[in-house]
Amino acid sequence: MLVREMKMVSSMLHVFSRSLLLLFFLLLLSCNSNRVWGCPPSIPCGDLGDLRFPFTSRPHSECGLLVIDGCQDDPGSTKSIQNNNRWFNILNGSLTQSNITVRDDGLVVSRSSITIRDDNLSTLLSSRSCEVLGYDSSNTFRIDTPLASSQVMYSASLLKCKLSIDPRPSYVLPNSTVCGIRNDTFYAVSDASKYKEIQGCSLIELPLGGPILVLEDPNTLLSSLTADIPIQINLSPNCSHCNIAYGGLCRIDNSGRFYCHTPRKTRKTITIAVASVTGALGAFIVLAWYFRRHFYNKE
Repeated sequence: MLVREMKMVSSMLHVFSRSLLLLFFLLLLSCNSNRVWGCPPSIPCGDLGDLRFPFTSRPHSECGLLVIDGCQDDPGSTKSIQNNNRWFNILNGSLTQSNITVRDDGLVVSRSSITIRDDNLSTLLSSRSCEVLGYDSSNTFRIDTPLASSQVMYSASLLKCKLSIDPRPSYVLPNSTVCGIRNDTFYAVSDASKYKEIQGCSLIELPLGGPILVLEDPNTLLSSLTADIPIQINLSPNCSHCNIAYGGLCRIDNSGRFYCHTPRKTRKTITIAVASVTGALGAFIVLAWYFRRHFYNKE
């Protein structure tokens, strides 16, 4: 009877120990895997370089706000990004990431940039047609969310009007040109921030290859325009703080509220789990020692 009891207890302890050891090694394996957090600190993307938040690649689309396609192709292959239901190629070497800036109001924000190629604009520029003056780059690539926003880094402001302006506001320069199927009139603008709605007119932005102080004449604009558009991406202060301070990912919950998803909670959970398994293994060793001593004393 005693021998049978000892064999039964020994068998139970053996199964228990194997289960605990299996769970323990699975947890150790998961601790060494990026898939526990799900997002590696950087993602290789060929000649474009290593991607960091807010950029990510297609296989890790949950790890960023801006998904770049083609990272798994040949290093020198063209990488692209989708925005406003359009695809844009990204120029190699144009990616800058996570430049930390203190705004005038004292808030710390993270800024990144890429240069995209607008094929539609490139076609207009190659034709040397004044139709290009009606092309508004602010609608080409645009991010406007609670987590991030974008802006064309260098642009010229024009006022597009159905008719000539009379009287003309002080910020609208006198030089103008008539262009387009509808004979729209285009005016150069000295300070776009002063623009107030004018009936029959709209303010548009055209991308430039570099900074320009004041565009004096719309007719000279064609030589300064470019289809390779530098775009600056600005993370919101909350999102910047989440990423800079905690290495987290910015999220919006189902209620539309911001939250910072960090790896620390995951790591804490794993630590607790490993500690629990270790404690259980310790308890098993003590229990096994007790039973062995108990039954040997009976014999």
